[in-house]
Amino acid sequence: MESASLWITPLVLMPGVGLLVMSTAIRFGQVHEEMHRHAASGSHGAGHAESLLVRATMLRNALVALYSAVALLAVAGLVGGLGQIWMAESATPVLVLTAAGVSCLAYAAVTLIRESIRLVQVIEAHRDELAHHDDAG
Repeated sequence: MESASLWITPLVLMPGVGLLVMSTAIRFGQVHEEMHRHAASGSHGAGHAESLLVRATMLRNALVALYSAVALLAVAGLVGGLGQIWMAESATPVLVLTAAGVSCLAYAAVTLIRESIRLVQVIEAHRDELAHHDDAG
């Protein structure tokens, strides 16, 4: 692999990771707001609160992994760029750091998929509650 593309590659991934960070942070904020609404309403539905906590934990884990990916990819680009300036061979550290960053990205993606599945389960439960309420009324 050409040395310039070696250290630029991790930096090219950064905008995509940034979009995932932004959308995940928004989802995390929505869960936080929903928990506040749940608490303010005086509702004692422990199942709903527990589900929100599980989702919040998943989103937090995804954010930590995404922030870790950003850090690792940035350091990979920095190491590669400095290696190029100093004419030092820096392929191995750049590849290792990039692989670690991509691994964090993959973990975050799997966690976000799991959280999305959990969200659909919550929506289905709400639908069932509404259907039960309509049947009772």
